[in-house]
Amino acid sequence: MATVTGTTLFIFSVVGFALCFVAAALIYSAFGAPVALTDPLLQLILPLLGIGLGAALTSAFSLGVAAMLRSETWAVSLTFVFLFLVPTLLASLPWEWAATASEYVLGTTVQALPVTAAGVTGDYLADVLITVGWAAAALIGGAFVMGRRDA
Repeated sequence: MATVTGTTLFIFSVVGFALCFVAAALIYSAFGAPVALTDPLLQLILPLLGIGLGAALTSAFSLGVAAMLRSETWAVSLTFVFLFLVPTLLASLPWEWAATASEYVLGTTVQALPVTAAGVTGDYLADVLITVGWAAAALIGGAFVMGRRDA
């Protein structure tokens, strides 16, 4: 299930954002503003792949949470809270540990996946691995809970 959902979201995200890029390039050119890609790999291809990967891993995380909670409604709600509210809340707290912790939350790491302007650095790979870790932890937790549950 996670493979099918993740693959589908990856494909649709990459295609959808590629179409958005083409539409934006057409609008830019209609107003006389050329789109200049100095490095298409870093400015177009890797960000598109990062968007697809982020969508796929977020769906895997959400499926794992749904399996743990046995409720799609709560899973979607908690995924949104975890993606959007928790990183902002942690970053706004006055303690240094909270700002540090916000860098490792899924909502923060998944936002870094399309940003490859500096290239594929160690920080970028760390964000990819942390995002994969969040998805894997949720899926493993969901599998563990489902294995211990009655039908």
